[in-house]
Amino acid sequence: MADGKNGDPRQEPVYAGILNALMATVTIAAVISLSGDLYFDNAAMKHGGFAIAIVAGVTYFGFRIWGSHRAEQWRKEKERRELARSEDTDPD
Repeated sequence: MADGKNGDPRQEPVYAGILNALMATVTIAAVISLSGDLYFDNAAMKHGGFAIAIVAGVTYFGFRIWGSHRAEQWRKEKERRELARSEDTDPD
């Protein structure tokens, strides 16, 4: 696993890029939905934009939860490695 700043997987540039892309998708889809309702009186734009915004929003939060779990796994593994290293160098 490639580690980002300080080794935290959530600090990887790819992770931040995916989150930014998902938030941009939610924003653009919401604008499409609102403009379809208010300006164009188009039900397809209204419902399609809303559906896309919901799917992208759920994906965003799912990705955030997944990233938090990965970071916690990384932290536990790092602690385990440090403990093993300190036990190896501890003279008895």
